[in-house]
Amino acid sequence: MSKNWVIGIKILSIIWICILSVSSVYAQLKFPEPTGFVNDYENIISNDEELEAKLNAYEKETTNEITVVTVPDFQGTTIEDYAVKLFEAWGIGKEDRDNGILILVSASERQSRIEIGYGLEGALTDAESGRIQDNAMIPSFKEDDYTTGINNGVDAVIEAIAGEYTAEGYTGTDTSGQDPLNTNLLTTIGVFGFMLFQAVAFSKSWWLGGVIGFIGGMIIGGFDSAVIFTIIGLIVDFVLSKFFSSTSTGRSLARGASRSIFPISGGRSSSGGGFGGFGGGGSGGGGSSRSW
Repeated sequence: MSKNWVIGIKILSIIWICILSVSSVYAQLKFPEPTGFVNDYENIISNDEELEAKLNAYEKETTNEITVVTVPDFQGTTIEDYAVKLFEAWGIGKEDRDNGILILVSASERQSRIEIGYGLEGALTDAESGRIQDNAMIPSFKEDDYTTGINNGVDAVIEAIAGEYTAEGYTGTDTSGQDPLNTNLLTTIGVFGFMLFQAVAFSKSWWLGGVIGFIGGMIIGGFDSAVIFTIIGLIVDFVLSKFFSSTSTGRSLARGASRSIFPISGGRSSSGGGFGGFGGGGSGGGGSSRSW
């Protein structure tokens, strides 16, 4: 194996590990299982049962899944990041239509966001979702009347996406036992990562890991991330270069790792109370946020 080839593989390997490190940080967000279309974790909605019945009937009529979520905080991240991760974790909307809407409100943080499924971005634009919050929701929020503001927001969203989808003739997609994440992509990343791992294991130098970690950290999250990724890069490269290239056990593990197959399985378990979960939809990242 040529020196340039080893360096190239090592660069890709360190980048891959840094990406997994970032994914691990994001994965630390903890979301409870949804109990219905209305998940009032802040206890600020007085007519939650009535609103739940309304959104449940609306889903049966149109297949659109609108969920309202209130939370006391965003677990240390931004409302935008929290909304996207929650949307994907729950799989809001039908898998083959991506017709979900998340209305996220935090009275404690005084912020709100409407996150839009990809299949509804044509009917409900980012600008329109902002106007709905400005005109229908925020005025009531400023008066600490969250029940009125949220109900007004739901009505405005329903009006905006009217006619986009109907339940007529819809048979749906079986999403039982499936995870909202793209398992094929995760499997590919895992196999590719082990291939890089095997190649890097036979290299003896380790300083390059710190350099690549620093550069990757600066690109991903600035200086603070760069320091963390530099340390990760040095440690990972040192272990791979020194241990796996110098011991028979290490060489055996390095070769065996790329032959291993780790099936990735999962699925969103259904919640209690008769709610069977959402349909496996995804967000296109569209929407808007407001504060008051």
